[in-house]
Amino acid sequence: MLAWYGEDHAEPFYNQFIRFGGAYGKDVFDLRPVIKRVVCLTFVLYPDRSFLFDVEQGVAFYKNLANGELTVLPDCGHNNYEQRLEEYIRYILYFLEKSESIYLKQIMER
Repeated sequence: MLAWYGEDHAEPFYNQFIRFGGAYGKDVFDLRPVIKRVVCLTFVLYPDRSFLFDVEQGVAFYKNLANGELTVLPDCGHNNYEQRLEEYIRYILYFLEKSESIYLKQIMER
């Protein structure tokens, strides 16, 4: 926490995690006022075994996106890019390829 947020911010974030488990919609994690403004295609890749966030929070985040896509990595902890690197890369590449084809189609229809 100190390395990520520095001395000034580490303690409040730590207390947030302890109190709410990093709950989406609480204090610093309350993105609801701004998340609906994201209109581009957005990919949410979420682990189902995070020590900070419940999978239901990823679903709630995804549901608040205007144009979102959700993938849940089974049996995966918080740092999914470290624990399941090959799957992480495969899902990201799939999403990017899909996004490219969607945008190209939109351009061609104009």
